[in-house]
Order: sequence, then structure tokens, then C-alpha cells
Amino acid sequence: MAKHVAVNFENGIVRIVYASLSRGKLSVKNTITLKNEEFDDFLRKEKTRNFTVVCDFKTIYQFIAVLPAVKESYLKKIIESEIRNRYLELRDFSYFHIVLGEITSEVKKMQEVFIFAVNNDDVSQIIERFSSHNKTISSLHTNSLVLSRLVQAKGDLPDDPVLCVSESGETKTLFMIKGGKLLFVRDVQSLTPGIHDFDVENLNMTINYCRQTLRASPTMLIGIGSVMDKYDATQSLILPMVGMENPSNVKAPKETIMEFIVPIAAILYSRELKWGNLLLKSYRDFLMQKAFLKYCTAAFAFFFIAGLGYFAIKTTEVAALKNDIDLLRAELTRAKTIQQSYEIYKKELENLTPLAGFINAINTTPDFQKCLVALSVFGGKGMKDINVQSIRITPEGGAFRFSMKGDISANTYLVTHSTFRHLREVIKKTSGMELSSDRLDLHSRKFEIEARYRSN
Repeated sequence: MAKHVAVNFENGIVRIVYASLSRGKLSVKNTITLKNEEFDDFLRKEKTRNFTVVCDFKTIYQFIAVLPAVKESYLKKIIESEIRNRYLELRDFSYFHIVLGEITSEVKKMQEVFIFAVNNDDVSQIIERFSSHNKTISSLHTNSLVLSRLVQAKGDLPDDPVLCVSESGETKTLFMIKGGKLLFVRDVQSLTPGIHDFDVENLNMTINYCRQTLRASPTMLIGIGSVMDKYDATQSLILPMVGMENPSNVKAPKETIMEFIVPIAAILYSRELKWGNLLLKSYRDFLMQKAFLKYCTAAFAFFFIAGLGYFAIKTTEVAALKNDIDLLRAELTRAKTIQQSYEIYKKELENLTPLAGFINAINTTPDFQKCLVALSVFGGKGMKDINVQSIRITPEGGAFRFSMKGDISANTYLVTHSTFRHLREVIKKTSGMELSSDRLDLHSRKFEIEARYRSN
């Protein structure tokens, strides 16, 4: 529920209403009535910053004009020109207009427009009064406009015009509406609250004025608020008069509603009547800029706080990462120490590798002595003509590979060949011997034999 404060300036009296509005239902929380000279002290002490204001302007400019039926932007320029042409003394003004309807014309499409204007000096005085206390006005309306909307909301109105009456002290406000649209406004003096003979005369004169000058004939009178509390007239009204019932969507005592009906109506319908806002355009632009800056400041504050939160989160993450980095650095330091020890042990191992290889070679080399014993067969029977010139023995895996070179001292080729064949047979029959290759040159009687010996 939104809190609203409406201020109504009427005939030297200031009426203030505090209310909450929710879904079209208004609940009055508090009301204050002040003299005009007491209002500045109220503003100085009041904590509320924003107000809805309704004012009964002493000087108003109103008329009904027949204007071309054009777009709203062009219509506004035409209306401003009409106001200046009709009221030469009025150079700086605020206004609102109501299109009453189209009229038939042979030349071009025309429309009737009700125009209501006030002097900007009067508006500026009201704005300055609030601004001097650092307060703002959200909307400024005239009494007759908000009351006409209140009457329209009641419904059950005739299609013909009706004349409405409200009061504020010794002043009666008369306004005529047709189809809920404002047509005419007049303030008249009254001797006392309520309806008396003096008021009846003013009402009858106003009805005749509407008939003769405005060519609009009201069919009934509607009393608004407390004006019907005291009806003490002996003279008769031209038209029947009824009192408007209090709005059913307002929660407050009957007497409160009747006395504060204008500010109550302002809170109910100020948003619907934005087009009737009489605040200076420069002031409205200022409020828009102020609201924009306010939203920007709020957005900046939000993003700043969000940024601080993000920064705090990231700072925590960075601290955690720094801690992880410190742990990794410690691990790297330990790993570096381990690596240095490894390098030392590696160098020591490299120095021991030749010795280990030598030992392994010793352990894995076949029995060399057995190999020599096996070769002793070359000195046996039938080997006397064999002259061994060189024997080369090399370890190979778990065996020995040897090669033998020499010649055969025989007289004939036959004996030479027979001796060489005998040598081959001996090698083949020797245990552990395996003949790999052999070659004999009969002309030079030289031979080469390669064999492999593996001990059992």
C-alpha cells in the first residue's frame, strides 16, 4: 500500500490528508486543517518529501473554442495561440484542455475544446513555497477538475449537463459537466456555509448564464461534500438539487470525507488526470531529471555494493590461490631438494656402472677354460699338417665365437683337401662346437674357419 499526502489550498485554509491507496480503495490515516500562514511551519517539520497539491486559483482563464480537428501536437500550439490572442495580459501560463466533441462544418472537420489556464506566477508561488523547504510537488490540479472526476465516478448521471456545487468557507465553487467532461467553472462568494437565499440567487444566475451564454442547459444541481449539511433557503431553485453520496471506496468517517473531499479526490484520481497537471513544464522537467539522477544513483550504489561483494569474493579467492601457491612453492622446494639428491645418487651410480658391467660380464661370460680345452683337439691325430697362423676368440652372449686362419703343408691337392675335411669333421664332432663357415684355397693351401662354442 502506497502512502500519499494531499494538500488543498482553499480560501485561506489548507486541508491536508494522509492516506493509503491500494487497488482503487483509499484509507484515510490522518487529516489536518491549517491556516495559510501556518503551512510553512508545517512544511518545515513534515518528513514527507512529495505531495499532491490541489488549489482553488483565485484568477482563472477559461473558454470553449471551436478548433480544427488536428493531431494533439498541433492542437496544443493552436490552443496556446488562442489563449494569447484572447488574454493579451497573459503571456506565461499553464493550461489543460478537454476535447468536448466534434461539430459539423461544411469547410473542414472541427471540434469543441474546453480550455482552462492559470498564470504561471501563481503556480510558481506554490512551487517555491514547497521548494524552500526541500519538498516536491508530484502534481498540481484545480479543485474543479478533481471533483468533476469524482462526480463522473459516481455514475448514474444524465446525458445532459449538470451543475455541481462545493464550498470552502465563504466561497462556493460551481462547475458544469457533461458526460463527465468539464465545461465551465465559477467561484462565487457566500455569506455562510450551506445553501441560503443568497446562494440560491447565485445558483439561479449561474444556471441562466449557462443557458444564455454557453447555450448549455443544466438539468440538475449536485451538492458535493458539506455544502448540503445546512440548507436554509426560502427561495426556490430553478433546478432540483441533490447531495452526492460519499464515495464507497473511501474508508473514513462521513464527516471527514465531506470536509476533505477535495484532497481525497486528488489522491484517488491524480494519476488519471496527468493531462490536467498545471505544474510548470520546466519544473516537471526538473523532477524528471531529479528522478533520473536518483535512479542512476541507486543503480550506481547497487553496482558499487555488488562490485564490493564481487571484490570481496575475488579477494577471498585470491587469498586462497595465494595460499595454494605458497603450498606449491613449498612442494617445489622439497621436490628441488629431492631432485638434487637424485642427481647426486645418479652421478654416483654412473661412476659404479662400469664396475657393475665388468662384474656382470664376469658373471655372464662362458667358461673360457673349457673353450681352450675344446680347441686342443686341433693338435691331435691327423692334425700334423695343419699350421694355425691365428685364432681370435670373442665372447658372444653365453658362448664364444672364434675364427681360425692357417695353411696345410701337404704335397698334393688331394691330401690338402682330405686334411681340411678332417679338420671340419673334428670341429663338428667336438662337444659344444658348432661350425659356422669354412673356406679352403687349394692353390695357396690357406684356410679360414669360423665356429661357435657353447659350454654345457
